[in-house]
Amino acid sequence: ASTSGDEYTVKCLFHDDSSPSMQFNVRTGLYICWSCGAKGNIVKLQKHRGVMGIDNTPDLDDLRKKIQELTNPTEAPTLSEHTLQRHKFPTDYWTVKRRFSDDAIRLFQLGYDPLEDHAIIPVRNFNSELISVIRRDLDPKAFIRYRNGKKFPRKSTLFGAWLVAKCPTDTVVVCEGPLDAISVWSAGIPAVAQFGSSMSEEQRMILMQLGVTKVVLFYDNDRSGRGATQQAYELLRGEFPVHRVMYRKSDGKDPGEMSRVSIERRVEKATRVL
Repeated sequence: ASTSGDEYTVKCLFHDDSSPSMQFNVRTGLYICWSCGAKGNIVKLQKHRGVMGIDNTPDLDDLRKKIQELTNPTEAPTLSEHTLQRHKFPTDYWTVKRRFSDDAIRLFQLGYDPLEDHAIIPVRNFNSELISVIRRDLDPKAFIRYRNGKKFPRKSTLFGAWLVAKCPTDTVVVCEGPLDAISVWSAGIPAVAQFGSSMSEEQRMILMQLGVTKVVLFYDNDRSGRGATQQAYELLRGEFPVHRVMYRKSDGKDPGEMSRVSIERRVEKATRVL
């Protein structure tokens, strides 16, 4: 493979390429073959390699490692999956209080710690590896509601991205917090969360690598949420058509306070940000 800055030129996997004709940008994760016209992102390329039974592709492996270095420069060490075994207990907090669907609870492996009375939210990196656990204290008198387990690089982590990578979709909803994103998933819509009201450059890159063509911003219905919408739009407008959810007076302050039907309707009628 030859390189020039962020651009790699490698042999194309989609046709019998006698000389390198596929150009790959390691910063965006996007590629195009100038010979056969194939184009897409790293997720699509990895899936194609699996379908074709191509196990050893040094060029592609090098590209994948380079992309991981760029999107996760301080990636946290992974945790053992056994970490979640001790928290595999049901709780009404997920089904009654949060009204999450059974599918969403299984999908995100939401759990409960009966000893501490904490709801458990696993956090995974782009490759589905467990990197931390968020605890939600269920004591109504708790001064600190959320407690993070092992520290992880929030700016280079997009909650739910590992699921979107496995789910072919053109559209992804972006929320502020993980529980908001899970509420959207419960409505049957792929979503991610950015851990707060400010999107980072690394998170923008992850969205690009997911190969989505439309981003819907579903932030909190308050002043902070409106500021977050403007900040994300400025960051994303050169790469995606950006839409925003328009709340109604009868809606709650965030997706977590809305019904699945309302979430589905708001996302469907999201307005293009100009």
